[in-house]
Amino acid sequence: MRIEAARSVLCDSPSVETLELLGASRLAAVRRLVLWYFVAHSEKPEPLLPFLHDSAVGLRAESRFYLRRRGVDNFADRYFLAAESAQGRKLAIAIAGLGETADPAALEVVARHIASEKTPVRCAAVVAIDRLSPLQTLEPFLVALSDPRVSVSNAAH
Repeated sequence: MRIEAARSVLCDSPSVETLELLGASRLAAVRRLVLWYFVAHSEKPEPLLPFLHDSAVGLRAESRFYLRRRGVDNFADRYFLAAESAQGRKLAIAIAGLGETADPAALEVVARHIASEKTPVRCAAVVAIDRLSPLQTLEPFLVALSDPRVSVSNAAH
């Protein structure tokens, strides 16, 4: 129902406020519709940049795809900046984004967060390390396997 409502709103030239509200939806499918709206109605990369920091991995990947088509490809730099200043959930998203870039320099930054107090950050760090160097770094996985939070130890599996 919400997806159909969002789709109909996006067909009627929505206001900036409406786009912001839909872009902040808890539903990734609604946020994806907003991404597609910007892809279809703007040649500029700026409206797509916030989707690099979306909580849904698919939306981050899709935004990188469309941004590359618009000449933007410095994704690791953007995630490095976010990882320096973000906290909590935003930090976890930045760490996950670093893992998705395949930038070898990201491994050091990601590894610093394997012992974070925040469970989502530890989970993101485990997955990112696996993506960046799955066979080179075994120690963080051993630490994560003994983590008291099930979500972190599951991520290490």
